[in-house]
Amino acid sequence: MKGFEAICGMKLIWLAMALASEQAFSASHRSLVVVSDIDDTIKDTRVLRSSIRRDGSVIYAKNFRHLAGDPFRTWIPVRGMADRYRTWEAVDSVEFVYLSSSPWFYRRRINRFLHQSGFPPGKLYLNAEFPITPADFKTKILEQMILRGRGQSFVLIGDTGEDDRKVYQRSAERFPSQVKGIFLRDVTPMRKACQPLKASSLRTALPAVLFTEGNSLPASLRAH
Repeated sequence: MKGFEAICGMKLIWLAMALASEQAFSASHRSLVVVSDIDDTIKDTRVLRSSIRRDGSVIYAKNFRHLAGDPFRTWIPVRGMADRYRTWEAVDSVEFVYLSSSPWFYRRRINRFLHQSGFPPGKLYLNAEFPITPADFKTKILEQMILRGRGQSFVLIGDTGEDDRKVYQRSAERFPSQVKGIFLRDVTPMRKACQPLKASSLRTALPAVLFTEGNSLPASLRAH
């Protein structure tokens, strides 16, 4: 019984942290919403490392050594992303939501990173639902947002390093009238040289567009 009460208590703590992470920014209710990943999308985290096999093929794995030092190093924004997001905010009157599978205790530092790097304000969702997987967490939050935002259009920004493509594909297939665009930052440059990316491998209900930095993205989403 005591064990059950302890588990319930921990669950309540996690839920409280989840609510706190969602209230980090205030955002208006606008017709166009950009949902942005953080690591390797707007923050240069380098989650993946690459290596070349003897046959010339490239394999990718999580860069655990680099990730272990991430809390202690200076966080660097991806070039041009803050400028492009601010342009969208001004030109397209966009509402921003930052959705990351990073743990809830990164909330203050991520808030500081967003502010100091010049990114527009927006709601921040972090993973406080341990042990839910990053993909399941993102899928759950994203689909809840889209369901609550009937009448709103969504543009999804992520990267090719982890689960963003799968998560965004599921959402685009389930909500084809609301998901208007998918942009994925390509964080696997060695693949371009050794294993050219086939267009079909990124084909979703809505075709994904690859980019490398902020200047690669369109100046206006509504004209895209």
